Formats: sequence, C-alpha cells, structure tokens
Amino acid sequence: MPAKITNINSDQLYKMIKNGNSPFLLDVRSAFEVLFGKIKGVKNISLGKLPSKLDKLPEKSKPIVCICASGSRSRQAANFLVQQGYTSIYNLDGGTSAWMRSGHRL
Repeated sequence: MPAKITNINSDQLYKMIKNGNSPFLLDVRSAFEVLFGKIKGVKNISLGKLPSKLDKLPEKSKPIVCICASGSRSRQAANFLVQQGYTSIYNLDGGTSAWMRSGHRL
C-alpha cells in the first residue's frame, strides 16, 4: 500500500513541535521568500531543487512536514517525496501564511 500524505494545520504542527516530537520541517519556498518569515528550525530547499537535494533529508521513514506559503507547492513536494519512497509525509495546510495568522511564533 503506498504511503499517503497527511494534511495538518498550524495548531497540530505547533503541538508536535512543543511536545518534543518535532518532525523534519521542509520549507520548499525560494530562499528569498524565506527571508520574510519562517517557522523556527526549517530546512529550506526550494521545490525546484528538491530532486537534487534528497541527500539533505532524513531517512525515508522519518516524519517530514512540507511547508510553503499557502500549501500548494508543499503539496507538490509531498507528492514527490511519496513517489521517492518516503513514508511519513505531512503537508501544512495554509502554509506559513496560516502559521502566522494562528499567532504561533516563527
């Protein structure tokens, strides 16, 4: 059975981080976009560079949360990672925009 992508919201991600169960946070926006705000602890690899940077990710069974500005590019990244054999993939609904609106600190 292929891995599925789990959508999570900002509150769910915040709880994961606060409980010490922080997954690998993969921000697929451009480096320029990240300058305007990011979630603490993210690894920035833009969507276009992701195929050539898989060596920068944890092992395929570790949880990874894909993040972008709104949730669209991160969904593409999540789909790509599942195709590459990653098995614990999350997509942050609403991206960093929703994270900032939620009041969680960056």
